[in-house]
Parts: sequence; structure tokens; C-alpha cells
Amino acid sequence: GAAVLRGGAIGAREWRALPGGEELADRLRRRGLIPPK
Repeated sequence: GAAVLRGGAIGAREWRALPGGEELADRLRRRGLIPPK
């Protein structure tokens, strides 16, 4: 899972599309796990 995140397969935009994804995307972005797109 983490490898997929680091690979950028799932970006902030995809996370935001999920229920509650906005908060998740913020958290993951701060940890540098997803690109801040």
C-alpha cells in the first residue's frame, strides 16, 4: 500500500474524491506520502 502511495498512483485529488478524503489527503500530504496536487 505504501509503495503505491509513494509511487504517486494515488494523488490528493483521488483521496479527496473519497468520503472523508479531504482530511486524509491533508494528513498524507504533510507526511510526504502523496504529491500535493
